Amino acid sequence: MSKNGIAILQTRETIFFSHEDGKLRQWIMATIENHLDQSMQAMAVIKAGGEKAITELLIEQGVREYRCYAPVLWHRHPPVSDALLHLTAGGNVVASTTSVGAYRPWKVYLLSDVCADYTWAYDDEKSLRRDDAELTEAEIALAEATLQSPESDRNHYNFVHAREAEFYLERYPDRAERLFDHIRRGTITFNPIFNMCITSTVSLEELIRQLYPARNLAVKHGLDIGYANHQETPTITWGAAMVLAGSGVKHLVKSIYPYECVGTERLEEPPVFAWKGPDGSRILVRRTNKHYTQGKFVFNGLQETNAALHDEIIPRYEAIGEPYSFDAIALVGCYGDLSSRSKGLPAKKSAAIAAYNAQDWEYPKLINASHKQFWDDIDTQISEQQIEVPTYHGDYGTSWDAWPVSLAHDAAAWRRAQERSATADKLAVVLSVLDRDWHETHREKLGQGWMNLIYLADHAWNGSGDKSRVLNASLRREWQTTANQAFDAVIADGLATLGKYIPTGEDNRIMVFNGLGWSRTGRVRAFPTEEVGRPCQIIDIATEKAVPSQVVEENGQSALYFEAHDVPPVGYRVFRLQQTEHPQKREEGWKYEGCRLDGRFYAIEISPITGGVVSLYDKIRGRELVDPNSPYHLNQCLYFSEGAEYTPDSAQIEAGTCGAVFGQLISRASFKDINVTTTITLYANTDRVDIRNEVEKQPTTEHQELDFAFPFLVPDREYRIETPGVILTPGTEQRPGSAQAITAVRHFVDVFNEEFGVLLSQTDSFLVEFGHRTTMEDPMEPDASNSTILALALSNCTDWKEVTRDQNGVTRFTFRYSLRGHKGGFDPAAAVRFGWEDNNELLAVPLPRKQKGTFPAAAHSFVKITPDNVILTCLKAAEEDGIIIRLWECAGCDTNALVDVSGLGLLQAAKLTNLLEEDERDLTVTDSQVTVPVQKRGIATVRLLFELSRKNQLDGGD
Repeated sequence: MSKNGIAILQTRETIFFSHEDGKLRQWIMATIENHLDQSMQAMAVIKAGGEKAITELLIEQGVREYRCYAPVLWHRHPPVSDALLHLTAGGNVVASTTSVGAYRPWKVYLLSDVCADYTWAYDDEKSLRRDDAELTEAEIALAEATLQSPESDRNHYNFVHAREAEFYLERYPDRAERLFDHIRRGTITFNPIFNMCITSTVSLEELIRQLYPARNLAVKHGLDIGYANHQETPTITWGAAMVLAGSGVKHLVKSIYPYECVGTERLEEPPVFAWKGPDGSRILVRRTNKHYTQGKFVFNGLQETNAALHDEIIPRYEAIGEPYSFDAIALVGCYGDLSSRSKGLPAKKSAAIAAYNAQDWEYPKLINASHKQFWDDIDTQISEQQIEVPTYHGDYGTSWDAWPVSLAHDAAAWRRAQERSATADKLAVVLSVLDRDWHETHREKLGQGWMNLIYLADHAWNGSGDKSRVLNASLRREWQTTANQAFDAVIADGLATLGKYIPTGEDNRIMVFNGLGWSRTGRVRAFPTEEVGRPCQIIDIATEKAVPSQVVEENGQSALYFEAHDVPPVGYRVFRLQQTEHPQKREEGWKYEGCRLDGRFYAIEISPITGGVVSLYDKIRGRELVDPNSPYHLNQCLYFSEGAEYTPDSAQIEAGTCGAVFGQLISRASFKDINVTTTITLYANTDRVDIRNEVEKQPTTEHQELDFAFPFLVPDREYRIETPGVILTPGTEQRPGSAQAITAVRHFVDVFNEEFGVLLSQTDSFLVEFGHRTTMEDPMEPDASNSTILALALSNCTDWKEVTRDQNGVTRFTFRYSLRGHKGGFDPAAAVRFGWEDNNELLAVPLPRKQKGTFPAAAHSFVKITPDNVILTCLKAAEEDGIIIRLWECAGCDTNALVDVSGLGLLQAAKLTNLLEEDERDLTVTDSQVTVPVQKRGIATVRLLFELSRKNQLDGGD
C-alpha cells in the first residue's frame, strides 16, 4: 500500500469495450483498496501499443472494483500481458500491471431465419405456406417499426430459401412491392437457393436451376441474390462451390444439423473459410456444425443471453485464436422449425437484442442482422487487414441426400425426369428456331416440368410423423409424375414436329434422335409398324446399307430393335424399313449352353444358386471381370434385414432372345418374399453389358436394405465417380469428416488400374458403397481391401426414425445397370459418354410419308462441340434473348471449345455469360461457329443470338 493508503490489489481484463472521449477503449477492471477516511480523485493511465488511455476515477473508501480504460490493441498490435497501469492519487503514483488486448471488440450478428423444410412438420401444405408468409409479414412490420432505432437494433430477416417469397406473394399479393423494397433495402436477405435442397442427387443443370426462380425475380425487380443460405443438411456437393461462384454468389452460410451424420465432428474448417471449387473458383463460407438455432438464447431472458454470449460463445471464438482473424461472429438462426407460433417470435427476438445492447457496454454488440451486414463486415476486414482466409477444397459427401432411397420408385422416376429435361430443353431450342410459335405454345409445359423437377430436390423425403410422411410421399409422387409427363409431352410433340421438316418418300421411315452432344451408335427400339412381323430390314438412308435388326416379342406385341450408327450430335439420322425375302437370322454369333452365353465381346455365366454372374469374361481385353474370391457374385441380389443378410439359394436360368442386335440370359429367383427377374443383355456389335433387375417385393417395415453386388476383379485399383459437375476421386477429394458411408453417383463409377478397368453405370438408383456394406459405418475413405461396389437400390436404414419405412406401399421396382471393360487408366470423356448414353436412349419416331421437308433427308446435326473433353450439358432457350448453351470441361485441362451451330441457324453474335445468363463479354463469331474458353473442370455458359428464325431462313423471309 502506498503512503497515502491506496493500493491496486488486482487487475482483470474484460471482453467489454466502449467509446471514451471519441475513442474506442477496452475495459480493464482494477480492484483498488482505499484505507483513508475520505474519497480520492485519481487518474488511471494504461499504456499499450504505443498509446495510452486515461481514466478519471473517484476512489471510494474500502475495497472496490473500478473500470479503467485501455487502448484497443486488436488488430494492429499483439496482446500485452504486462502493460503498465499507473494510478495517480493525491500526488502519489501506484503502479501495477495488467493484460491488455487478449480480447476483441466483438460484434455478434444474429442471422435469424426459420427452418421451413417443406411439410416436414406439417400435415398439409396450406398451413405451412400460411405460417411462413405470416412470419415474413411480422418481420417486415417489425423492420418498419424499428427503422428509427439504433442500427444494431433494427430488425432484419433472412430467407432460408427462395420459396419464402413465393409463399408471401401467394398470401399477400397486394404487398409484392413492399416485399421487394425490403429486399432491395437489405432488410431481408433473399436466398438464391430455391428450397432446402439436397445437392448430391441432382443433375448439374438442376443444381444451377435451383437458382433460377430467384434469378428471375431478381432480374424483374432489381433484387440482390448474392448471399446464399444452405440450411440444415449436413453435406453439400463440391460442384455447388463452382455453381454458386459461377452465378455471382460469393458468400454462403452453411448451417449443419448433424443428424445421422457423425462425421461432421471431424470437420476442421474455422467458422469462416474459402471453399475452392473444382475449377479454382472460390466462395466464402460461414459454417456451423451443431445446429441451426445458435441464437435461441434470446428467448430465455437477458441473464441467459449474457451468459450465452459472455461465458460460451465469445470465449469459444477467442479460443480459436489466429485462425479466426475477425471481430465479427455470425450466429445462425433462433426460431428453429416453422410452426403456427413462429409469427410471434420476431417481436421477442427484437426486444431481447435491444435489451442486450442497452446495457452499460458498447461491445460486445448484438446485431439484429442480415447476411449482407455480416459479410460486408467480413469483406471489409479482409480488405483492410489483408487477411488470408484459409482455403479448403473438396466434397462433403452424402448424408441426407440418401433419403430418397426410401421411396425408390419415385427416386428412379426423379432420375428419369432429370435426363428427360435435358432432351426436352434441346428439342425446344431446335423447334424455337424452326418455329417460334411452337416454342411459345410449349414454354409453359416445359416450365412446369422444370418447376416440379426442382421441387423434388427438397430434402424432406421424410416426415416428423405418419401424416407428414404420407404427405411428403404423395408430394414426391405428384412432383415426379408431373415433371415426367411434362417433359414427355414436350419431347413427343417436339420429335413429331421436327419430323415434319424431313423429306420422305412413299416408304416407311424412322427418324432416330440423339439428344447428347456427340455422335453416337446404339440400340434403338422403334415403334411397331405394319411391317413388323413380316420379313423386313432396316436401311440407313445415308449409306443405303442394311443395319443389324431384330424383332422381339414384348408383352404380346412385336418390337423392332436395330443398330443406329453415327447418329449426329443433337441431331438425327433417318432409316428406312422395308420388306425383304432374306431376313436376318434369329441367332448370329451367339453360343448358349445352360447357364452360359457367349457373344463377340463378352462371355457370361450365371449361378443357378444365386442368380448372380459367376463369370464375366472380357474377350477384347482378355480379362475376367468378376472377383472369384468375393463372397458375392456380380449383380447378386442382397437383402439386409434386422442385421441379417439374405440372398437367393436357387435360380432358374433360361436363354432370352438372341439375334443380330443382342442376346440375352434371363434369371429368376425368389427369397424372403422377394422375386427378382434379371435380364442380362450382351450385344453383337457393342462393347457393353446391360442388366435389368425387376424386383417384386411386398411392403415391409423392418430395418432393410436391398443391394446388388458388383465384385470386380481389379487389383491395386483407383476409383472415379461422377457427381454434379465434377469427376471426383472418392476419399482423396472429399473433406475430412465428409459422410462416406454411402456415396451418391450421378452416372458412373470407374474402377481401374494401369492395365485395365471396369465402368459401371446405374440408371434407376444412385447410391453405392465401396468394398462392403457401409451403411451403418462412418468410413473416411473407400474400403481398400477389395474392388466390390454395392449398388444400394432401396432402403429405410438411413433416417429410420423419420422416413417412410414400407416404400409407400410400392411392390414393383426396376433397377438397371450397364458396364463395360476398358484399357488401363482413366479416360474421363469416355466415362462420361458411357454413363450419359446409358441414361439417355436414342429416340425413334416414324416419319409421315410423302412430305417435302426442308432439312436433309438422311442426317443432320444442330450443334457440334469439339474437342471430346468438353461436354454439352445444356441447350436451352434463354430467359431473355437468344439461346443458352452450357459446356463442362471434364478432363482437367483448360480448353478452347469450338461450338458449331451452323445446323441450327445463322449465328449473329455470341456472349459469354455467368451461369445465371448475365452477359460478361462478347465472343467472336465466324461462319456460325464460336470459340469458347472453358476452364479446366469448369463450366462455361454462352448466349447465342441468331439473325433469323430457321423457318424464315428456309422460307426466304426477312
